[in-house]
Amino acid sequence: LKEKVRQSKHGFREGYQDARTLGEWIYEDLIEIIGSLFPIDDVTPESSESNRHLAIAKHYRIGFAGRNKEKQTLSRLTSRQRCTLVTGPSGTGKSASLSNWLLDGSSPRTIKRRGVLRRMLGRRTEAARKAVDIVRFAGATDESSAAPRLAYSIIAELRQRLLLDRSLPADTTTALTEFESWLEQAGKVADVQLVIAGLEKVGLDAHDTLNWLPSSPPDGVSIVVSMRSDPDEGQPIDAMRDAGWGAVELGPLAENECLEAIESTLAHYGKHVANANKLLSEMSSRTPRFLRTFLEDIRVYGEFGETGEQLRERIDWYLDSADESELHQRVIQRWQDDYQRDRPDLVRDALCLIALSHRGLEETEILQLLGDENGPLPRYVWTPVHAA
Repeated sequence: LKEKVRQSKHGFREGYQDARTLGEWIYEDLIEIIGSLFPIDDVTPESSESNRHLAIAKHYRIGFAGRNKEKQTLSRLTSRQRCTLVTGPSGTGKSASLSNWLLDGSSPRTIKRRGVLRRMLGRRTEAARKAVDIVRFAGATDESSAAPRLAYSIIAELRQRLLLDRSLPADTTTALTEFESWLEQAGKVADVQLVIAGLEKVGLDAHDTLNWLPSSPPDGVSIVVSMRSDPDEGQPIDAMRDAGWGAVELGPLAENECLEAIESTLAHYGKHVANANKLLSEMSSRTPRFLRTFLEDIRVYGEFGETGEQLRERIDWYLDSADESELHQRVIQRWQDDYQRDRPDLVRDALCLIALSHRGLEETEILQLLGDENGPLPRYVWTPVHAA
């Protein structure tokens, strides 16, 4: 095998002295490969932000199960009207459902136009019109943490992808007031579908939300958002319904959907459980978020020994959680047990910094704040926590 590797056409180095040297070599090789596949000249702030949110949407495909009826309802509603709302209690999988609906190609690709004449004219140019999906997960990045910045990033992406001949807004506040006019200009040259998950996180009341996201968007534009149905007082769900938004309500998963989610999530990581029915019967919650959190953490354990004690004990420990909140506490405790060898109190300090920040922290900021007089926290210490 070693001789075959030496004779291969790929770059080859041997004789590393220790694990750190090997790591540096691998890092250099990966940087070279990534640089050749994705030249830096092709990267813009707009494409980077778009790709971040697209990556989140793709991650939601892992282990997703069920919701076929809800996705069909969503497709039916969006084919009839321009504004649609997906609601449900916290943890019911609204973002995941929205992501899978969009990435599965379930969303209608032709935006219904107003008026007989416009529809007739539209048929002549339909084939030439582009179809553009803009996806955002509110609060997931710095540019999506507040409504003005979110509006600005969407405008910037529309301008880049549709080559709109217009200067960007002077600032984020201006972007909010100009947002509808940018949608109108975009709708003239393409069918634009704007999808925003977790709209409640942008911190607007009902009046400002409906001013920003018009209930009657311009021709060629449709808007689909998700929002908790148990929001704080003043959130705009009722006002959006009254303004004519179509609504899809997500309830609990059926038992067969839960079982499918368990099997498919573990299968994605090359794992399986012998008795998913028994596992499900012992869970204190069956929300998609509880299932995902539990499965993502037990997958790091294996069946060691003749009876697989470690995995079984860990499953029992997690399932002893009274609710989703306690499950999260136990997951954090596991991080503390596993990832603090090189930096004591890493998990506590990192989570405290995030909790005390106004709108979250960039990764580089976290590394700086967790560092010392020698510089930022080394990435090899931080990466396992970040990945978890």
